[in-house]
Amino acid sequence: MLKKIFLISTVLLFTGLGAQTSPDEALENALPRDDAKAIKAAVKAGANPNRRVWAGHLLGVAATNGYAKSVRALVESGADVNITSSGGWTALMGAADNGHIEIVKYLVSKKADINARTRQGRTALMRSAFHGQTAVVQYLLSKGAKAGDTDSNGTTALMLAAQPGYDQTVKALLAAGADKDSRRKRRQPMLVTAHRNLIRLWRYSQGPKRKPSVVWWEKSSALMVKKLLLPEKGLAA
Repeated sequence: MLKKIFLISTVLLFTGLGAQTSPDEALENALPRDDAKAIKAAVKAGANPNRRVWAGHLLGVAATNGYAKSVRALVESGADVNITSSGGWTALMGAADNGHIEIVKYLVSKKADINARTRQGRTALMRSAFHGQTAVVQYLLSKGAKAGDTDSNGTTALMLAAQPGYDQTVKALLAAGADKDSRRKRRQPMLVTAHRNLIRLWRYSQGPKRKPSVVWWEKSSALMVKKLLLPEKGLAA
């Protein structure tokens, strides 16, 4: 009987040890649950709030996925709001990309650098413009982001918004003083390039290999080009 009790106790002991997780693991597991209490407990137990995982730094992962409670808990537990990945990616950029405006506002209120750049030279404004996140673009502009900034290739936020046809984002940038005649390095003015690209896509969409994605592009972009670009440049469709 005593032998049986000893064996059962030993199994339970080692099972319990094996089931235990480290504070860092507990922190990582709490993120997708958006569990602020668990995050703070894990950091208090020794977890690193600036820990990096395969997807990036934890604050950036939380911001990108819209885990607002996790973002707040990490920052309140000592996470660096300006921590960057190897490519220069910040939590603010992740939130801006995906239109998580409340997280963007929170991070900016905690001194997140709106002018930080990726290795490609792109800012949160450029990234949000490329994804058509107009509300984020307008907010960043109101906080001092510069509409005329260029990345390492000379690309502006206006160019990035015009390519996919985000007309509302384009209007917001033009209202903030973005240069319609800006050029990429060694390339044509943005408006001429955008127009020609759209015409090529439209012609392709009429052929036998017509694709829904191209049709969507043409429909969503043609109106922007017609209303915002062609009248001023005298270009014919």
